[in-house]
Amino acid sequence: GEDFTDSSPNNETILNNGASIDASGKFGSAFSFTGAGSSFTYVSGSNVDWYQQFQTDFTLDFWYYMPSIPSDYVGFCGQSEGGGSTDKWMITWDYNGLWNGSTPSLVFGISQAGVGESLNGVPWSPTAGLWNHLAIVRSGNTIYFFENGTSLGTKTVTLEVPVITSEHRIGADGEGWKGLPGKMDEFRLMNRE
Repeated sequence: GEDFTDSSPNNETILNNGASIDASGKFGSAFSFTGAGSSFTYVSGSNVDWYQQFQTDFTLDFWYYMPSIPSDYVGFCGQSEGGGSTDKWMITWDYNGLWNGSTPSLVFGISQAGVGESLNGVPWSPTAGLWNHLAIVRSGNTIYFFENGTSLGTKTVTLEVPVITSEHRIGADGEGWKGLPGKMDEFRLMNRE
């Protein structure tokens, strides 16, 4: 696959890490991922922009498609300074409920090195074979989770997203450890301040 420039006002460069563009997206073409660490990454010069978006009210949303549901953790997007309790944030499917009392969950996780983790999750399991829309919305100290416009629940923010200098990944968690085995379309992060 090839690198490209996004449609944001800053025309950011996106690097391809083993992913592809598929002609059969929800709206035109879509990102396609293998689930084995393939992703697209924003180059490091733009990453402060991501941090600033998370410091106020925001909406992060995208369409996803999985042909089948894996029996494994799925990273949709994130940033990480490394494994363990380093600075990071991520949007994931916690398939076995490791972070939410044994209940499979959609998680907006935040970790601050030396401070702790805030794994904000709501019960959820993905649907196979259909395009579905996910949205994570912050308003004040509350995170709202939605699928196809229906509320999945809310969580209270207990940690802020730290300044992270590593690349932002789409299609995998911030470490590139686990990814989405499927497609993603119309990925957006919007500051609502």
